[in-house]
Amino acid sequence: MDMLTGQAPFILFKLNRVLYYGNADQLLDFTTKDDTANYVAEAALDSDTPRHLRIAGDQISARQLTEVVSRIKNKKYRLLYGGGLSMLDVMLK
Repeated sequence: MDMLTGQAPFILFKLNRVLYYGNADQLLDFTTKDDTANYVAEAALDSDTPRHLRIAGDQISARQLTEVVSRIKNKKYRLLYGGGLSMLDVMLK
């Protein structure tokens, strides 16, 4: 699922907002299918690969994402608090 602009987007272009839950400074992991496929392919060939892999293409906070989108779009984006992590947990069930 495209978390930045897809079905459940973090970036709300029509509102000039970046949605976040919990803490705006918490780092979020964003990984593409290509990142994952490349990493797993290389790991499969490595005899020292651990049993569990942690795969993250990039890490950025909602606050940092707001700054990046503002620069790219040349328009001021602000944070939009969606609720606490318990609210997000309920929405995902």
